[in-house]
Amino acid sequence: MKPPDTPGEPGRTALYRLYDTADTLLYVGIAVDPRSRWAQHARDKRDTWWPQVATREVDWFDTREAAEQAELTAILAERPRHNAVGSLRNRHGTRVSDGMARKRLLAQLATQITDTYQVTARRSAERWVLEVPDLPQVQTQAKSLTAAERNVRQQIAQELGREADAFTVRLLLQELPADVWESLRTLGAAQRSAEAAEEARRSATALTVRTLLRHFSQRDAGQILRITFQRVQQWRDESPTGTEWELPPIPFRD
Repeated sequence: MKPPDTPGEPGRTALYRLYDTADTLLYVGIAVDPRSRWAQHARDKRDTWWPQVATREVDWFDTREAAEQAELTAILAERPRHNAVGSLRNRHGTRVSDGMARKRLLAQLATQITDTYQVTARRSAERWVLEVPDLPQVQTQAKSLTAAERNVRQQIAQELGREADAFTVRLLLQELPADVWESLRTLGAAQRSAEAAEEARRSATALTVRTLLRHFSQRDAGQILRITFQRVQQWRDESPTGTEWELPPIPFRD
């Protein structure tokens, strides 16, 4: 029998999940040849999380389109820690590689899934206990939160007689130690501040790129900003054009 991580029949695409030793989902991706893709992860200096990978799961799909849809569903539902979401494309059909742009597109995709089930999670005797208030008959326990959340999603799907990608799950942590709550609040505030600063930087960069391209070539715009002309094109294609991104012009002075 052929190993599950070797290339399948022509046209088939694999969806893979990568976990660490604690069963935390690190990454979800797709590839025609998973082993080759994993070798790329190992060589890519940006994938600093790769040495943490301990377990790998592979599922095969008959078409790349089906694999891409399954990848997006898994990202929305399972929240991998270090995902690149390589198959996301914007309205121009351009592959989206920037983290903040991916986050916005994922948020838009999430709004297309209307049913959301709240799931409470608490620790009991060294295990995670998950319950669904709207579905009292659904309850699961597992040693890791990742496994428990995966199990509860499968139980909800079975109870409803629906596919697992037809709804979203919102995890509500309960009965955590006071110092954990305080740390989470501090982290949340820091993340919100960082995201706001990043959005402001991106807004200013996007506006600047669009302004420069009204007057100069793509190569000249890249030279002015000290970035490659390919990156200028990415900014042009990925950046939103709505008024919510517009900033007042700032005079440039020496």
